[in-house]
Amino acid sequence: MKAIYLKELRSYFSSITGYLVIAIFLLVTSLFLFVFDGEFNILNYGFADLSPFFLLIPWLFIFLIPAVTMRSFTIERNLGTLEMIFTRPISFRSIIAGKYLAGVTLIVIALLPTLLYVFTIAQLGETVNNLDIGSTIGSYAGVMLLVLCYVAIGVFCSSITANQIIAFLLSAVLCFIMYFG
Repeated sequence: MKAIYLKELRSYFSSITGYLVIAIFLLVTSLFLFVFDGEFNILNYGFADLSPFFLLIPWLFIFLIPAVTMRSFTIERNLGTLEMIFTRPISFRSIIAGKYLAGVTLIVIALLPTLLYVFTIAQLGETVNNLDIGSTIGSYAGVMLLVLCYVAIGVFCSSITANQIIAFLLSAVLCFIMYFG
């Protein structure tokens, strides 16, 4: 499992994919939270709270996580290396777990810089550090559970089709149904 995990993680960061996912996620969340006027703007929210951020994340992840996981098994199938991986003395569970954990790791790496938002909002309040830390920790726990669920859906959709676009669309639709339904 470790070899598959490291191979997948290296493939994210040896190309522009991993960096692009992290940059797009941080750019979009920063723009919605601090620049664009609207319901997600924290500065116009009037309350030192990160709830607009946690309302925005599931909608971003509906498209971001399927984009990350759509290539998990489809690229192996298209290159013909899937059969070679299956002939190795490694179980199916280890192959799936390695690909799954690599996707989760990439999204967690993208989430880590958002901890800066917690510090920023804590400093922006009328009373410094008057942020509800309990709700913020609970919201991050909920986001982590959502990430685990969305990555599982993405890896599943990648494993049942040979086309990356179909895997992306199917995964995005299933993530939307699971979240909104």
